[in-house]
Order: sequence, then C-alpha cells, then structure tokens
Amino acid sequence: MVPSRSLRPIVALLLSVSAIVAIVSAYLSLAKSEEKRISYVADICSRIDQASRLGAGGPEKVSSLMRQATRKYGAGAYGVVIRGFDALDRVGNETARAETRSFLLSPIPGVRLMAIGRVTHNRDRDAIPALLNLAEDKNESVRQEAIRALKRLRDEEAKADARPR
Repeated sequence: MVPSRSLRPIVALLLSVSAIVAIVSAYLSLAKSEEKRISYVADICSRIDQASRLGAGGPEKVSSLMRQATRKYGAGAYGVVIRGFDALDRVGNETARAETRSFLLSPIPGVRLMAIGRVTHNRDRDAIPALLNLAEDKNESVRQEAIRALKRLRDEEAKADARPR
C-alpha cells in the first residue's frame, strides 16, 4: 500500500529520525568503549608506575603489563607502551634493558619502532642482532628505522674508539 501524498512527508521524516537515532546510538556505543579503553589505560599506567618502584621483579612486571595492554588494544595502547619504556629506562639495569629489547619482536610495527628508538637512545649494543633482523622487516618504517639505529650505534662506537685513552 502506497501512502497518500499527504503522508509522504511524515513517512520521510520518520525514516530520517530513525536513521539519526541509529547514528546516535552507534556513536554512544563507540564513546562508551573508548571511555573503557581510557580507563583501562590509566589503570595499567598506574600499575606500571608502581611496578617500576619494586626493584627485583619490577622490569618483568612492567613488561608484562605492556604486553597485556598491547594484546588487548593494539595500537590503542601506545600510551601504555611509552609509559612502560619510561619506567624501564628509570630502572636502567640489565634486566630492564633486556625487557626493552624483547619489544623488538612485537607483532605491532609501532611498538617495534618505539623499541628501536629506546635501544638506540640507551646505546644498547646487545640489541644489534635483533636490529639486524629488523633491517629485513616486512614493514618499511621498521626496516628504515632499524638501519638508522644500526648506523647510529656504529658511529657512536667509532667515536668511542677514536677518543684518546
């Protein structure tokens, strides 16, 4: 049954209103999930800060929290990863450096990039074998950054060798 001409504007308005309701409903659902993610990230960051003050076992706990966040939110957890790397840098012992190196193997390219930056900044020569592997990574940005990191580490070593003793 076709609505009469006088009802057509009303039907069109009702269809428009139902489309708007669907859009608003979808937006509210996304906003709620983003709110949960933000709350989760804040909680994990707080736990990372606590773990970094533990001493023994702290770097492993920080690393575990970073992995947990990236498994759950992937790239949405970059804030957690940055906070975790900062905490590992503050600890600064060999265990913390090893945990930082372990992120060179992350399945997430952005995390690998951050790890490359950290091992380079820390002048971590033990990262060279992993950086050599990353120089052949499938992600172009990771490959380029790994090559740059290897050059920086090589140049720093050459400078150190050239200094008078």
